Formats: sequence, structure tokens, C-alpha cells
Amino acid sequence: MTYKAAKNKLLLERIGMAPFVWLGMGVGYLFPLKSKHKVFLFFPNADIGGAPKVNADITALLQHDNPLIIFSKKPHNNQYLDRYTGTGLKIMDLHRLIDNKLFHFVNFFYRGLLAAWINQQARPVLFGGESIFFYKVIPHLRKHIRCVELTHVDAW
Repeated sequence: MTYKAAKNKLLLERIGMAPFVWLGMGVGYLFPLKSKHKVFLFFPNADIGGAPKVNADITALLQHDNPLIIFSKKPHNNQYLDRYTGTGLKIMDLHRLIDNKLFHFVNFFYRGLLAAWINQQARPVLFGGESIFFYKVIPHLRKHIRCVELTHVDAW
């Protein structure tokens, strides 16, 4: 694929997903998040492994900031879930809703919904730990919102 073809494809994708993102943003502003969060943590899941262990440790360190934990991928074993639930923090496991190619428009909707909720917070910080969904939400945020990515593997 040439660069020009890739840019055209990206433009068509953005046009196609825009109504769903806008709908999600509208719902997000009509029904704001009931709790306040300074930090939003985007993780794929709580499977056992080195990266999820580091993600859980970071969650424990940020516990005083009342982070919202967002899981986006179907777990294989979820054996580190107790490390997250043990903190008493709010967890949104969206994998059943957004990790389905047949209903990918729902993924677009949740990008807008989460972006609206994040945009309503005072000085929020997004933290992504190996989460592709983290990158999908970023374009819909206000430009001054701080986004931090922890890369566990340099293969990306």
C-alpha cells in the first residue's frame, strides 16, 4: 500500500466511524461519569505475565489518585485480576463490548464515551500499558491531556 493510499484509507475510516464516536461523546456528556478520577489506566487484561504484573504494581502505586482501570482485551486466564480488585478501585472491563470485529461500531462508540468522560475531568492523566485501545481513544481527547505509554517490549 502506498502512503497516499494509506492516507485515503485512514480518511475513509475516520469518516465512517465519526457518527459512532460523536454518539458516544454525546452520551458521555448527557450521562457523566459519577466518580472523579485523576488517572485513567488502560490495560489489555489481567492475565498472568510480566507486563500485567508491572501494570498491577503501577496500579497499586497510583491507588491514592483513585484511577479508573479499563481492560480492553479478552483474557486468557485473568490470574492477576485479584491484584486489581484487591485495591478497591473501579474497574471497567470492556472486552465483551469492544473486542468484537462483527460489532466494531460499538468500539467506536466507547472511544467517544470514554473521551467525553476523560475530557470532563480536571487535569486527567492517561496511562497505557500495552493497550491498543489506549491509542484509539487519544485522538478524541483535548490536546493538552497528558498521555503516558509504558512499553514493555520494544517490538512495537
